[in-house]
Amino acid sequence: MTRLVMLAFFLTCALAAFAQTSKGTISLGGLVSASTGTSKALGVERESTSVTIAPGAGFFVADNMELGMNLFFGYGNDKADGDDLTSSRSAGLEPYFKYYLFTNNERFAFTLNAAMTFGFTKRDNPPDSFYPDATGKNFGISFSPGFSYFFTDKIGLDFELQGIMFSYSDPNSDTDDDEGTYLTIGAASLNPSLGFKYYFAR
Repeated sequence: MTRLVMLAFFLTCALAAFAQTSKGTISLGGLVSASTGTSKALGVERESTSVTIAPGAGFFVADNMELGMNLFFGYGNDKADGDDLTSSRSAGLEPYFKYYLFTNNERFAFTLNAAMTFGFTKRDNPPDSFYPDATGKNFGISFSPGFSYFFTDKIGLDFELQGIMFSYSDPNSDTDDDEGTYLTIGAASLNPSLGFKYYFAR
């Protein structure tokens, strides 16, 4: 009898772990990412910092398959020897598709996230700068491996790495000679993001 009770308990836990990624489930949550770096050239030390917050919502169109939309807001700052060079603000939309592949641990799943980004940027320079302030736009497509861990049947932790990304950027819409396209693969693209989600089962 005790074994039957224990078996029923573990089956209930397993079903609860999978329930949050079943068809019809709705997720609410968001991601936070941050990066910082320094470089030195010709005796000048430069420091770059960026932070992005992306609240979002998703809907499971099939078991373990999620379609969703993130809104993102970012801030960046560049300094030279401690003095501000430029600061930037960004905002945009990011539709995404995420697939969950569960392991033997019913609360742990590897994920593959495919996303498109449509964004706008505003760059502010110091008053004495030679360069004017600028407004621009950008577009990107990314494929991001990661994992999700489900603390309960309602709350999960997401971790993603920006593994492969194609992007287009036009930092100043008022000029025609500053556009660029980029393809990033490998270690240079590992820009981790961390987020939590709350799941509403059908």
